[in-house]
Amino acid sequence: MAASRSPTEPEEGVPESTFDVTVQRAEYILGLVLQIGVTLSAALILTGLTLLLLTNQTGYNTGSPNRALVFARFGYPSSPGAVLAGALAGRSLAIIELGLLVLILTPIVNVVISALAFAWEREVTFVVISILIFVLLAAGFLLGTAVS
Repeated sequence: MAASRSPTEPEEGVPESTFDVTVQRAEYILGLVLQIGVTLSAALILTGLTLLLLTNQTGYNTGSPNRALVFARFGYPSSPGAVLAGALAGRSLAIIELGLLVLILTPIVNVVISALAFAWEREVTFVVISILIFVLLAAGFLLGTAVS
């Protein structure tokens, strides 16, 4: 049985370059960020849902949980700061939203890490593409936040 190797170790008999090692490390880090982001998001959403089901309260003065989910104007957290404050206060609806926010931010963090890895390797074309993707993602996020 072959021993497992870490993502940064080259295969036997294959010469490695610094580029290969950097790419392997970047791929490993990107995969790890995705795993952590999705796992954290799922844990937050499940925690918020469990709290909502156990208490039948959203944490906001909105009446029934269903009313808060349908009508977002009754003190419902509508900005990232309000979501974070509500989650820290233990409000189930804000905890669910924080999980969704983490899920949305995970690929954005990956784009930033990709841009840094490409910059490290002086791959200007890919740095520019990564920055453009980041700008589009951030603009969509900020415009979506401004509308709500």
